[in-house]
Amino acid sequence: MIRTRLLERIGASVLAPAFVGLLVAGCEVKNPGTVLDEDLNSEQTVDALVTGMSSDFSTAVDDIAFDMARGSDELTGSGSYFETNLLRRGILNREDQNFEWGAQHRARWVAEDGLLRMDSVLGASYEGDPRVARAWLFAGLAHRMLGETTCFAVIDGSGVLDHEVHFDSAVVRADSAIHHAQLAGEDDIIAAAEGLKAQALAAKGDWSGASAAAALVDTDFEYVAFFSDNSGREENEIWNETWGRPEMSAYGTLAERLAPDPRAPWKDCTADPEPSGCPGAQGADGNTPHYMQDKYDELGSNMPVVKGTEMRLIEAEALLEADDITNAVAKMDEARAHYGMAAISPVPTTINDAWIVLDHERHLTLWMETRRWHDQRRWDEVGRRFMPAVAFLYDDPVPVYNDPNPLTPVFEKDAAIDKRAYCIPISLAECQTNANLIGAPECQGSYVAP
Repeated sequence: MIRTRLLERIGASVLAPAFVGLLVAGCEVKNPGTVLDEDLNSEQTVDALVTGMSSDFSTAVDDIAFDMARGSDELTGSGSYFETNLLRRGILNREDQNFEWGAQHRARWVAEDGLLRMDSVLGASYEGDPRVARAWLFAGLAHRMLGETTCFAVIDGSGVLDHEVHFDSAVVRADSAIHHAQLAGEDDIIAAAEGLKAQALAAKGDWSGASAAAALVDTDFEYVAFFSDNSGREENEIWNETWGRPEMSAYGTLAERLAPDPRAPWKDCTADPEPSGCPGAQGADGNTPHYMQDKYDELGSNMPVVKGTEMRLIEAEALLEADDITNAVAKMDEARAHYGMAAISPVPTTINDAWIVLDHERHLTLWMETRRWHDQRRWDEVGRRFMPAVAFLYDDPVPVYNDPNPLTPVFEKDAAIDKRAYCIPISLAECQTNANLIGAPECQGSYVAP
């Protein structure tokens, strides 16, 4: 185990959490006053530290999911927010991404700095503590998410780095999570960390390593970011913006065309009688039909971040990279069977059709789980413009497998850009406060072309 060396690489900053007093009916709660940082160096704080890591990670996932649903081909922007209009046209401005950038880095930093504190207070019992395993998992998940969603990496005041450094960090942290979880006998954390490792290795193009890790995760496994229906911080924003108000809709999307599909359920709120839960028949723009997503049907609906069904699709993609259509489709069918779905029919006979089918399967399996931008980015980078995810970027007609009629994006791409954005630029706040970014071309202007 390389704990000491790894912690040195994380850094030696000190976590200073804020405490908020809660007023409970029938109880008198007194403000304890200032709490010194060193007073938190107690084993009694460890559970709270890890709960905070979970909360910060969920907060980051929540906002990214909302932006990505509107900015990708997952949902159609049907609302009245100014940013919704920008996202549907393919524009991600740095001044609009201060929270999304900051929330993801906060989730990463809080997990890593919390591990430093846990190391100091737990001593010899640090090894194999299940809370330590979970903290390493959160650190790795935060890095994976940053690698998938940001255009460039900037870590703790560094200069501009390649976004893929986050994938390297995710793999290292996944290995640490596995190490501690094995000692603690925490099978769920082991599976989640192996799944995280598969995601990060696939992102790096290491298909043999990704397949090996994915094979260790059962198809029915799922690890989630937790949300709550009684917290102003960890509420599911996609629920708020589809059930609470019609800011985005499944109208005109692959989810509509390929329905019914248990992985991407939605309700037609224009129907008579109107389905239960609909906030209205039209979007908040007063024009777009409201096809309300039904995947997150409660304010506290949790969001998956590692799933066994995705592992089968990672294995399928590795096989397609080797032009093995037959076994790739078999892996996709394994994932479909988990949802009670029939096998893919007709079976694709050309490699391009097989890639289009994989696109459909990933799109629907990972619908609104913060993963679509990364698929668009990596497939665009290798020139697969024929795939639905990439065609959408360029406003091309979107092919639908075994359907002669392509989809046309509901919103036209901004004519001034070559393709829609698929990553978050370095935020305005980071560019203005990080001395190592002064004069960096990656901080010039508002919009960063992908």
